[in-house]
Amino acid sequence: MNNFIKYPLLWSVDIALLLTSCGEDRSGEYAALTQEDRWIEQQMQNIYLWHYDMPTVKEENYFADPKEFFQSILSTKCRNGEGDRFSYFESTESDNPTTDNNLHIDGALSYGFDFTIYNDPTGTTAHKMARVLFVLPGSPASKAGLKRGDWITKVGGVYVTDNNYGYLMQGGATTLSIANLILTMENGEAVINWGEETTIEMEAAQQVSSTPFYKVAIFKPASQPDKRIGYLMYDHYSPGLTDTGTEYNDEMKSIFADFKSQGVNEFILDLRYNLGGAMNCITELCSFLAPAESLGQPLYSLQYNNQNTDRNYTSNLNTDLAAQNLGINRLYVITSPYTASASETTIYCLQPYMEVNVIGSTTVGKNVASIGIPSPYDFTIHPIVATVYNSKDKSEYENGIQPNYFYNEISNPAPLGEIGDPESDALLGYTIQWILNGSLNLPTTETSTVSFRSNKKELSPHLSTLQYKKVQGNQILEKISFRFGAAF
Repeated sequence: MNNFIKYPLLWSVDIALLLTSCGEDRSGEYAALTQEDRWIEQQMQNIYLWHYDMPTVKEENYFADPKEFFQSILSTKCRNGEGDRFSYFESTESDNPTTDNNLHIDGALSYGFDFTIYNDPTGTTAHKMARVLFVLPGSPASKAGLKRGDWITKVGGVYVTDNNYGYLMQGGATTLSIANLILTMENGEAVINWGEETTIEMEAAQQVSSTPFYKVAIFKPASQPDKRIGYLMYDHYSPGLTDTGTEYNDEMKSIFADFKSQGVNEFILDLRYNLGGAMNCITELCSFLAPAESLGQPLYSLQYNNQNTDRNYTSNLNTDLAAQNLGINRLYVITSPYTASASETTIYCLQPYMEVNVIGSTTVGKNVASIGIPSPYDFTIHPIVATVYNSKDKSEYENGIQPNYFYNEISNPAPLGEIGDPESDALLGYTIQWILNGSLNLPTTETSTVSFRSNKKELSPHLSTLQYKKVQGNQILEKISFRFGAAF
């Protein structure tokens, strides 16, 4: 017990010696050693949404690595005791080599595909498998012939594990072993087994461009020729090539102008892998989708902490985009466990104005917004600074948005199919059926929907590359002027 009592005293002695050694004033050295952590604390005490719940900082804590210090002062009591899992620290030199928004996985070198790690779904081995979620056109993965739904068993001849999956994200030229999962029905029960395994060669990782508009299409069902169903698979909320650019917002305007000229009267917004992004993109997107009569009305508002109420503001649906507004009164949205932040704000803040029908999985539940504050050093902090409210002054989605119909493709062993192909993409196919028939034969509560002989439970992913992308979430760009803390 005495050993533990002595530690704070030893720290106090060390700090005192640092400040005055042999009669020499060394306070400047002490300030230099602690200035980064003190800068972080200063910003957080002012702008952090849950500043009142920040843990007490002891003197010795100021000597911690800045990233560790930032993590240590995040609230553990907010969000009904869940704690803050959204604020994050970004090393400018190593974590984010470029600010371009069109580069896959934060501008790092990449093979250009996202995946989820599972145990062997057949239950016949103890190995891990990586299931491909989507592949970017022109990427090393695409050139190698990798497809959505492929199961990767080995990388470079070594079995995939929870510890080496990084070799699937970036590296030199390598090989991938692809196993074919065969799903059949026997006596009304799904049975899965492994088929043949093939090996493909993949070139070295590179910077891979990725625009937010992964798939754009218009479906004209023969059974109901009066229907024109617009479809957009929106990958991330980015206004342009950089945060201050407008290239993507301009392209989105052109896309919706084309939808309107083609007579689109139903719309499917696919946000299944969209983790969020810049909040000004929310306003743009919703201004195309909301009923025409709602333009000019409040869409969302941001409420800061009690020290920054002067920063509170409301974003209205943009009347300048009336020419591209589709004039529809209902919307269909596809979600997954990775649908987060700006995607959720889009769904939640359109609900007061129109019928928003959701299919897929319960979303993440991020009803808060962050801002990037670059330091005078070599890092940027991204604290949560505001809560997002809709036009009814409600923000009741911190536990996620539940769909009307549940279909979790992440935990379903059925083939994934090509995104945007209603014949093979189950979620899209079901959504079109919903539009045409008015209802679906799918669960309306979150429950297991798949039973297969080798494993009587749904697939349970260990992790996904989507979890580790530094997407800014509800990122506030409009208030970036105070980022250096001059007003603090």
